[in-house]
Amino acid sequence: MNDGASDRSSDNSAPDDERATLARELRSGVRDACNADDPGALQPNLDRLEELIAAHPGHADVRRDFALALSMAMHYAGSTGRIQDLSRWETRLAELAAEARNDTQLQFRCSKALANATVDFRAAGRTDALLQTLERIETVADRLQRAADVQYHLARALCTVVEYEIETRRFWDHQRHLDRLETLAETNPANAGIQNHLATALQTTSHRDGIAQRFEDRNAHLDRLETLAETNSETVGVQISLVEALKQAVAADTVAGQLEDGQAQLDRLESHAARYPNIDRVQTQLAEAILTTIIHEGRAGLIDGFQTRLDRLETVAERNPGSDAVQRMFATALVTAVEHESESGYLERSQAHVDRLETLVRDRPRTDELHHRLASALSSDSRSQGKAERFGVLDSHLGRLDRLATEYPDDEMIAHEFSEALVNATYADGIAGRLDAQQQHVERLEELADESTDDELYRRLATARFNAAHATGGAGQFDTQRYNLDRLEALTDRRDDPKIRQQLGLALYTATIHAGQAERFDDVGTWLDRLETLTATSPPADDIRIQLARALRTAVTDLGRAEQFEEQRQRLDRLRALADDHPETEAMQIERTRAVHACVKTRLDAGRFDAVPQWLDRLETLAAEYSNVVEIQRELGKAYVNATKDLGQAERFETVAAYVARLEAIALEWPGDATIHLQLGKGLVNGVTYPLEAGRFESAFQRLDRLGELATEFPDEPEIQRRLGKALRVTIRHLGVADRFDALQSRLDQLERLAARNADDEEIHLQFATALWYASYYEGEAERDSAQRDHIDRLEELSENHPENDDIHDQFARALGNAVIDDGRSSQFESLHRHLDRLETLTETHPSVDDIQLRLAGALVNAAHHEGEAGVVADLPNYLDRLAALVDKYPANDRLYPRLAKMLYNCATYLAAAGRVDDGNQYLDRLEALAADRPDTVDVQVQYTDALASAIVFESEGGNGEPQTDRIACLDRLAVEYPESDAIQRHFAAALAATATGCDETEVQQQYLDVLEDLAATSPDDEEIQSHLRDARSRI
Repeated sequence: MNDGASDRSSDNSAPDDERATLARELRSGVRDACNADDPGALQPNLDRLEELIAAHPGHADVRRDFALALSMAMHYAGSTGRIQDLSRWETRLAELAAEARNDTQLQFRCSKALANATVDFRAAGRTDALLQTLERIETVADRLQRAADVQYHLARALCTVVEYEIETRRFWDHQRHLDRLETLAETNPANAGIQNHLATALQTTSHRDGIAQRFEDRNAHLDRLETLAETNSETVGVQISLVEALKQAVAADTVAGQLEDGQAQLDRLESHAARYPNIDRVQTQLAEAILTTIIHEGRAGLIDGFQTRLDRLETVAERNPGSDAVQRMFATALVTAVEHESESGYLERSQAHVDRLETLVRDRPRTDELHHRLASALSSDSRSQGKAERFGVLDSHLGRLDRLATEYPDDEMIAHEFSEALVNATYADGIAGRLDAQQQHVERLEELADESTDDELYRRLATARFNAAHATGGAGQFDTQRYNLDRLEALTDRRDDPKIRQQLGLALYTATIHAGQAERFDDVGTWLDRLETLTATSPPADDIRIQLARALRTAVTDLGRAEQFEEQRQRLDRLRALADDHPETEAMQIERTRAVHACVKTRLDAGRFDAVPQWLDRLETLAAEYSNVVEIQRELGKAYVNATKDLGQAERFETVAAYVARLEAIALEWPGDATIHLQLGKGLVNGVTYPLEAGRFESAFQRLDRLGELATEFPDEPEIQRRLGKALRVTIRHLGVADRFDALQSRLDQLERLAARNADDEEIHLQFATALWYASYYEGEAERDSAQRDHIDRLEELSENHPENDDIHDQFARALGNAVIDDGRSSQFESLHRHLDRLETLTETHPSVDDIQLRLAGALVNAAHHEGEAGVVADLPNYLDRLAALVDKYPANDRLYPRLAKMLYNCATYLAAAGRVDDGNQYLDRLEALAADRPDTVDVQVQYTDALASAIVFESEGGNGEPQTDRIACLDRLAVEYPESDAIQRHFAAALAATATGCDETEVQQQYLDVLEDLAATSPDDEEIQSHLRDARSRI
């Protein structure tokens, strides 16, 4: 029998209670080492525990303390990233658990530690270790299926693995582990923790499916989660997982554009949240889902539903007055609505949202961040209200921001929003010419910046100063511009900030533009000098010298426009020196090239053509030096294009030909650059247009053919195709003038083929329509009726094929109107009637095109004129009725009334001439009524005076010696009321002359002659009135 004596001196030979005490001390040592982050002290304690358990393998307390120590060590290793130690200690813990299968307490410790380890392995991305740990915890759980705590930790581990597999896209194992977790939940229905972990896993899975737009799988997992929530209606965690999953589903559907599905998920979420009004996180998730919907719909431009969603979110906020998170989400939603609706122009709505947000802030003054949301909304809405020139609202918003800034003087965010609103206001003020208000906003921004230490506010102040300097300079308020420039320069001196220096550089550059446009060249010199100084004192990285180069180029241009060529050359020399100092800076060389081009252009504009070649040579030198800089080559090409236009107008055709050839050469050097080839196209158009005007058809045809080749080489460049269309249209017009109808038809066919190749280009089709009108006009002038009708038919087909192109319809209407004139001249009245009917049908088909209505009115007037001249007056009342109906149908088209007056004049004149004097007087009365109804339409008054004068002349020439005193008095009144109308004065003179020469009494003759002499005295340079006076004197 053992008497307790022993030869051993080791602690491991202590009695059982001493062994337990020692194990507890060693476990405490492990704990202390972990807390002290002392891995060196941790391992010796574990080693001694290992020795203790080896010596006493059956001692339950020692084994449990060892297990607990290993658990603590594992937790420490996982939290400090010592994954290798974690794996080693985890293996040892699993061995302990296997050796003590019946020790429930140890199994629980093991399951908890293993579950914790899965979290650490997931974070470290150790897939193999994670899955191995899951297997170990499953082994423990299988041994203790009735131990709820062990099963719970298995659920924890499964949930962790499911989430990891989703993160790492290991989908092949994911479903198996999710099913295992669901089986575990079904086996343990009363274990709320397990149900929570299943809910979390389902929520994570449905979220993954939504992001991947696997909506069928997502909906299946959502349904499983909803069933789980119904089964565990008292388990808060499950309900939270469901509402979070629904919130994520709303976002996924909205992002994918599945708005109806997103709305269905939102309704589902709202219904669920209504059952749990007292769970803050449920309400918060609902609020976030509505907010998410508003945000995504705003980004997609779907803002019509904002009001409904805001109302729903406000209801959630009212139901949860104690939730600051919900209130902040409502505020954020209002800010979002303000941003999108104000940007979309719904300014009344955005303003209402701002007011609503201000009420929320006033009602909850202690809720953090709400005043920030209000500041953001006011700033955002201010920008749009300013752009829309709703300055009353803008000023109100700025006042509210000012009060916020005063109430929260140390709040940097409010200062930022206020400063941004002020700088945006200075821009809007400048555009609208509110220069006093602009200056006030600049000064307030300066106060705000001086109260802060934030560099950004000073940068915004610099931008505002620039806005003010730019606006006042553009408005010609040069003293105020100078004040702002001085203040901006002082700010630049006080603060070493490259962004502020850049604003000053830009402001001085734009001041140079304003001074040059106003020809204030002394100021130009001042701003250039100050810009030179800024350039010299700024680091090269600021790139202020580019602003100087641009300012010098602007000065060169403006001096050239003013024909101050010596001063222009001096500025160009300075720019050349600057560019020579920076030969590697392409932007500098481009500005220099543009300045030389300006020298070319201003000499062309001044007609100094002999000086142009030397400047072109300088351009050529630059282009050769920078042969790889395409912008410089384009500038050279642009100069040659300008030269071909001005020299073409001056009929220097040999030089034009040489410059077109140079454009060809440049294009050959840059075969893939469409811009350069377009310049060639423009040069060719000039080379076609001006020789045609001089009758040099053959050289024009050569360039036109080359332009056709160019269009073939660049079939996908619409501008080149359009240039060909323009050149063909111009050619067709000149061929018509020259009666070269065979060539005209050939070019017309070419233009039709061009239009067919560019079926979607409305501009080319309009070119074709205009060319067809030209062709029909000149064919009609030449009495080539068949050809004219063919062109009109082609125009009709073109009009029908382009129903939305009003300009093409108008060309068709013009052609029909011209055909009416041509038919009238040749007394082809049946053809005239057909053309009138087609024009009337066109007017009815396109009722919104005012010009077509005017063409019809003119055609009716011309038809009446030509038939009246031919003595065919039967249809005149019908033409009048049709025109009167047109005016009644389109009363807002003011241009129709002079045509109606002319028609009444025609009816009155021609019916009287045909012996129907009473009918003629009836129409004259209607014309008088029209003139009285439209006193501001001078053309109507002219027709009325013409009609009165014609009636007087008709009566006088018919032998009626009695003066028509009423009509003369009316003409006298009209001449006084419309002194600026030469036509009315002339008609009055004609009537006076006819009356003076037609009456029988000498005294009366002299009376009217005296009036005519007074009228002629007031119009000494009017030959027509003087002619009437001479004629009257000679006949009395």
